[in-house]
Amino acid sequence: MKTSKIEKVKNLIIVLIFFFCGVIAFVYFNISFNYPLNETRQKIIDFKERNGEYPSSLGDLDGIEKAKFMSVLKYKKNGDDFRLYFCRTKIGPCEVCTSSQEPYFDEI
Repeated sequence: MKTSKIEKVKNLIIVLIFFFCGVIAFVYFNISFNYPLNETRQKIIDFKERNGEYPSSLGDLDGIEKAKFMSVLKYKKNGDDFRLYFCRTKIGPCEVCTSSQEPYFDEI
């Protein structure tokens, strides 16, 4: 039994729709929309109070929430201060905080 060109095109369109829905679902479920940046900031400040200096990386902290695959969580130690970045996606927008500033949105 032969399939007509119209049926082949319909089948191709259905496959493409499922493919794009799958890609959209994958991206959506791998983005951290809400991250407890203020809590992580407080854990970094508490770490300094206990140890006398800021952690060299976020791996030194216990119990911090990880960002999902498509999101960015970055920490930089700058002498006697730090900068903590959280971006929902790699293209932004990003929340930034330091030891003296609570989270605010900024372009990186």
